[in-house]
Amino acid sequence: MPLDAGELDSRIQKLRKSLKGFSRNPTVEQVHDLRTRTRRVESIFQSLDMASSGKERKLLGELKRVRKRAGKVRDMDVLTSHVIGLGLDEDAECVVRLAHHLGVVRYRNARKLHAEVRQHTGRVRDRLQRSRRKLDAAIDGFGKTKLDLGTQAVDAEEAPLHAISEALRLSRELAAVRHLGRDNLHPYRIEVKRLRYILEMAESDGRQQHTLIAELKEVQDLIGEWHDWVQLSGIAHKVLKQHNGCKLLKKIEQTTRRKFEEALRAAERVRQQYLQRQRKTGGRARRWFAPGPVLVAASEIAA
Repeated sequence: MPLDAGELDSRIQKLRKSLKGFSRNPTVEQVHDLRTRTRRVESIFQSLDMASSGKERKLLGELKRVRKRAGKVRDMDVLTSHVIGLGLDEDAECVVRLAHHLGVVRYRNARKLHAEVRQHTGRVRDRLQRSRRKLDAAIDGFGKTKLDLGTQAVDAEEAPLHAISEALRLSRELAAVRHLGRDNLHPYRIEVKRLRYILEMAESDGRQQHTLIAELKEVQDLIGEWHDWVQLSGIAHKVLKQHNGCKLLKKIEQTTRRKFEEALRAAERVRQQYLQRQRKTGGRARRWFAPGPVLVAASEIAA
């Protein structure tokens, strides 16, 4: 099935809505929506190879700055929810002290985010609106092209199949990772998320594609949660370093280890099921072949 034109257009419109009148003291939901919607629109332009022109590059640069600012606020929201979720029974004084510190950092970052959005919002919203026309042209190009898996790469200028190429490239890179651990699990998550965003761009009723996307999202979420606890552990050790024997610190460390084990198990399961490194040997030549589920899901992007 082709790209879901309505869904892609909706993503741009939702981002324009989030930017308009962004609050000086945004809620948790507003920050989350802004960050997620920015990332999704970035993924559209990058996946469809629409970032080659100067205007689109400038737009992506501005979106990146907004997303990074939103990410700093979002981090504090997530970490605060983790701290509060542990309950006051662990160590009320430490919980209050750490939550207060996170709140102060959140307020400061929210002010910077508001200033960033206010500075760029008018220009960004206008550029997003103009970019919709290029997006429509790209989708039309996809709609007129058939994916022939038995041929060489298609000229991107004649048929914008860059998204399919990106999905297969990401699949290859994910499959090439030989070992997952604390040093590379978070970068692995970023690539998983990029692959998921690309595969979500296609219209599809296929069960296999939906299952793959759901599995990728679960891995993305579990690794992200572990990474949040790693960040929280680092902050907690700095803020509470004078509190010897703090029960909260021990609880955070225990939770961080448990979240790592959960994330690693999920990532390895998906690697084995969907992102296994597959090679076929013919004489001395050895080639890498995309796993079947990813290949099927990527091909859904083509008409």
